[in-house]
Amino acid sequence: DPILSSTGGIISSDVSGSIQAQSNLSGVPDLLLTFNDASLIDDCSFHPCVRYTRFDRDRVVSFVPPDGPFELMRYRVSRNGGDQQQSNNLAVGNMPLQVIP
Repeated sequence: DPILSSTGGIISSDVSGSIQAQSNLSGVPDLLLTFNDASLIDDCSFHPCVRYTRFDRDRVVSFVPPDGPFELMRYRVSRNGGDQQQSNNLAVGNMPLQVIP
């Protein structure tokens, strides 16, 4: 949700999203999700399987997934006009995480 000035510049932008997952792994796999730039994430909430203290300390999502589909996390990324480059990146869809199959 961007807010634009009368000249078309970005005053602020806000992106909300979630990471949906489905696990069909056997055993007790210990998974780790890293971010390109975790400092961009302003607000997040996690599935109970996530080790929050690890995220708080290292800014990575460490978890043992439950079987089947689940929502791993919800997040919000927002920027004010003071940081124009990051606001522009959010406006064109660059997010602070990367999914590699």
